[in-house]
Amino acid sequence: MFNKVVIEITERNYDVCEKKLVRACEELKQLGFMLALDDFGIGANNLSLLCKLDIDILKIDGMFVNQLFSKGGRSSDIITFILELSKKLKFIVIAECVENEAEYTKLSQIGIKYFQGYYFSSPKAMNQT
Repeated sequence: MFNKVVIEITERNYDVCEKKLVRACEELKQLGFMLALDDFGIGANNLSLLCKLDIDILKIDGMFVNQLFSKGGRSSDIITFILELSKKLKFIVIAECVENEAEYTKLSQIGIKYFQGYYFSSPKAMNQT
């Protein structure tokens, strides 16, 4: 599935200069990169970004994963909504900050197929020598 290099975009990047970011993303796509919208769900502009940027991947912010089991929480419903929206728009979905088996199991039951977090591995630095 991830046979290309993935470049992550955060909403903070978007706030700097919308036109430059859109143009840069278009150029990256032409070069064959995949684009991921990181920390999805925590900012005000995320839905508009889905219209403006040709992204491939939505990364669900870890805040939703961390609150999966909180009393009265709606994280599970929001994650389900993001997954359904992503299926409609043909995006890959990655859940961030998965730290234990209970979170992994619950997210799998919701339908998430791709995960990132300490439950699988600690972050790795790339050797550039």
